Amino acid sequence: MPARVEIIKVDVERPEADVVRHAADLISRGGVIGYPTETAYGLGADAMHGDARERIFAIKGREQDKPLPVIVSDLDQLAALCEPLPSSLPILASRFWPGPLTLVVLLRPELREAFGGNASLAARVSGLPLARELARAADCCLTATSANRSGGEPARNARDVVATLGDELDMILDGGEVSRLAPSTIVDLTSEAPRLLRAGPVAFDEVLQALRGGTAS
Repeated sequence: MPARVEIIKVDVERPEADVVRHAADLISRGGVIGYPTETAYGLGADAMHGDARERIFAIKGREQDKPLPVIVSDLDQLAALCEPLPSSLPILASRFWPGPLTLVVLLRPELREAFGGNASLAARVSGLPLARELARAADCCLTATSANRSGGEPARNARDVVATLGDELDMILDGGEVSRLAPSTIVDLTSEAPRLLRAGPVAFDEVLQALRGGTAS
């Protein structure tokens, strides 16, 4: 663990390229960072890096049977991991992404071991450009679990992350205060009919309406 966590100021809407590259390089090497999303600060790591995943579970005190949600850079990044590809996925992605809607999809069988043995993945394209750029630059599914101890209050700024997790992280990207937006809506697409797993900023009725229309509006 680092003796002193590196804290870097960043513009979340127009993230500086050198900051993104620096953070992405650390993530690619198995590092764990704190970074802002549109709903709260999250813990970012490559979701397919086993050691980094284990660090996050240990840092948070999170139960091992609770998979880590992720942020992807775009629909194509997620679609390449899916089998089968739900017909509802591109409709909902076009309508609600980037934004606070997390969609649960089945992983390709050959990828499940790399994701900790999980059969499914909960993913979203963040409404915050910084989070999307990190996932793109690191070329990974970026873990997006909240930067706090399990059961604790979400971190709304870098000070909260430092106070709670301190030197247990390799880097904290300080993007200032994040909104008071509720955690993302989670919808399960792994069965024939979509299921609401967690209510949030995107109303489930809006999700169903988009699917009934057959195309995104």
